[in-house]
Amino acid sequence: MPALSIDHLQLDVPGLSEPKARELAHLVAAGLAGASGLPDGTNIPAIRLDLDAGADGGDTAGLARQIVAAALRAVSHAAAGAG
Repeated sequence: MPALSIDHLQLDVPGLSEPKARELAHLVAAGLAGASGLPDGTNIPAIRLDLDAGADGGDTAGLARQIVAAALRAVSHAAAGAG
């Protein structure tokens, strides 16, 4: 199974309380850790995601799912371009 290694993850979500921010970070990490179908052997220096945080209705778990899905799409897209 391909492995995903993340050296640095920065989330900028204005207006999120510290407890909600911690919850979001844990949910995103868990979502990425459980991801499948990752590209193998590709070094991607950075990706940037811009999401509409209001699209989930303020649900931290929903926002985490958005972030994970967008990150996985970006990684797959970047890997395809690198190959």
